[in-house]
Amino acid sequence: VYEYNNTANCYLTPPLTGDETTTGCSATINIYPYSEGFESGLGDWTQVGNDNFDWSRNSGGTPSGSTGPSSANEGSWYMYTESSSPNNPNRTATLLSPCFDFTSISNPQISFDYHMYGSSMGTLYLEVETSPDNWTTIWSKSGNQGNTWFDNENISLAAYTGSIITLRFRMVTGSSYTSDASIDDIKIFAGCTPPNNQASNVSTSNATGNSMTVNWTRGDGDAVLVVARESNPVAGDPSDGVVYNANSVYGSGDALGGGFVVYNGTGTSVNITGLNLETT
Repeated sequence: VYEYNNTANCYLTPPLTGDETTTGCSATINIYPYSEGFESGLGDWTQVGNDNFDWSRNSGGTPSGSTGPSSANEGSWYMYTESSSPNNPNRTATLLSPCFDFTSISNPQISFDYHMYGSSMGTLYLEVETSPDNWTTIWSKSGNQGNTWFDNENISLAAYTGSIITLRFRMVTGSSYTSDASIDDIKIFAGCTPPNNQASNVSTSNATGNSMTVNWTRGDGDAVLVVARESNPVAGDPSDGVVYNANSVYGSGDALGGGFVVYNGTGTSVNITGLNLETT
């Protein structure tokens, strides 16, 4: 039995682009969720002029062998750092975000996909600026990560709630041309805030050959998710951002943790049917 909060901030929706207002930044984003997959260009992201070279927008593989992805991870386009000469060694490419206004969002998060394949792969940094030229690294990855996209790398931006920030992806290439790093599908959204108190006093009643009632005392969440599993304990917890479909007929709701979701609502009991005789 899981308490959960079902405010819109707790759920990721299909990619949407936030409203924009023009400021000293390329734009200021203030409605979330926000996403940028570079399908129609750079959007409000910009190249930095005081680095060594620019990020490249690409569809399909990169020109050099043994480095870079063969395609985008989301949609058809992505951004990458072409590290062939003269863009190595230790050359920097920086991609700058619009401003993100977090004054009306709680627990902001960023997620993105990245690909870092190549024997001389350098270091990719994600950095945040809260005042002019004051950059802080909040994530980095170095070296060859294999020929695969890593999905939804998630970093909390909760420390910047109430602030207006800028982000940048800064790539420092390695010793040779096999240092093509790539990013795709950037999302910024409000993370979930779970309840403080879990449901309690779980009990059963009215057991028959193929049904029983499960009862509980509510915690302080917006609703309750009940998962049942025959013969064994439930082996996994629900995932944030996922809406689960429930059905009190055992085996008919969404699968979870080796069992099934039998209730999703605000009540304090559910009568489960479709059970097998003499199971727990």
